[in-house]
Amino acid sequence: MKKICKILYIITLPDLGGAQVHLYGLISNLPKNITPYVIIGKKGWLSEQLELLTPNVYFVPTLVRQISFKNDIKAILDIRELIQEIKPDIIHCHSSKAGFLGRISAKMCGVPVVFTAHGWAFTEGVSAKKRFIYKNIEKMMAKFTKKIICVSNYDRQLALDLMPEYIEKLVIIHNGIPDRQYEKLEQQLVFNLVMIARFSSPKDQIFLIYAIEELLKERLNIQLNLVGDGPNFSLAKEIVEKLQINQCVKFLGARTDIEDILSKNDIFLLISNWEGFPISIIEAMRQGLPVVASNVGGVSESVIDGKTGFLIPRGNKEALKEKIKELYEKRNLCYEFGQNGRKRYLENFTSDKMVEKIIKIYEEILNRKII
Repeated sequence: MKKICKILYIITLPDLGGAQVHLYGLISNLPKNITPYVIIGKKGWLSEQLELLTPNVYFVPTLVRQISFKNDIKAILDIRELIQEIKPDIIHCHSSKAGFLGRISAKMCGVPVVFTAHGWAFTEGVSAKKRFIYKNIEKMMAKFTKKIICVSNYDRQLALDLMPEYIEKLVIIHNGIPDRQYEKLEQQLVFNLVMIARFSSPKDQIFLIYAIEELLKERLNIQLNLVGDGPNFSLAKEIVEKLQINQCVKFLGARTDIEDILSKNDIFLLISNWEGFPISIIEAMRQGLPVVASNVGGVSESVIDGKTGFLIPRGNKEALKEKIKELYEKRNLCYEFGQNGRKRYLENFTSDKMVEKIIKIYEEILNRKII
């Protein structure tokens, strides 16, 4: 039997989102001889799910998204103390803030560290000021990192342009999710569109709402279903009320029954300002739905334009409306794109493939076989 390996995972927020779904999927598919430990900033969806898998979930309340010198110093010290207690073989950090504080703590304790970048904070679409700050942070932290996992080719190239000297550390592992048997409901009179995402700055539900309002004026029998919550949720609801399209735009809030929701919709939308490699798109492909998405970040690495859905330029409302109308008028194209998408998911984006590649990274660092 192979020696038990301890991996300590560090992530900032527990809220339901791409990084959290990724980490839950990774931990729930680890082989039995890897013992996971997890540090999270506070309780929430992720901690509730992980506590069903392992008793080794720890909370560091000072591990918060906002930059705070006092909190950040305290978080580094608290994380260091937990590292000394757990004695992990590897530390694996997720998200920018946890990646920064976790790598400092790991360096202090002499533990090798892996960092997964779920979309860089210096990507196109982020303000110039933030890009400058995060570029310098990431270049500095790369020195303390054994491997940097990028979830898309796009993100690896961004990192490579910034720090070509670390080319050997930069690897690509696309997100993956477990397969599910799926059921598609009979075609309905109303054409249902769904977007599943947090109402926060990377996404642009408000831009989508204005496009839908214009399509409704053209008498399309459509309904937009918005899943998620976040800081821009209230503003989006206010705009829908102001436009008087409440009957055709539904806010479903944060949900966990994603497969059931997807089964009741005809197309999946992801309208964004910037992205890493969205898990929500893979979920839609798994469900056999065509995808209409902004061509940002690594989105084009999952969606094949004209084959599994449509890619539109960021901020191009006319292109968005045109592609929705095309799928509305050609329902057979929805089915064809959906089936192509599901096939592409099975060939490239299952959790088995993702976990296998991550374990190989661990093995390379430890210089021994884990499984």
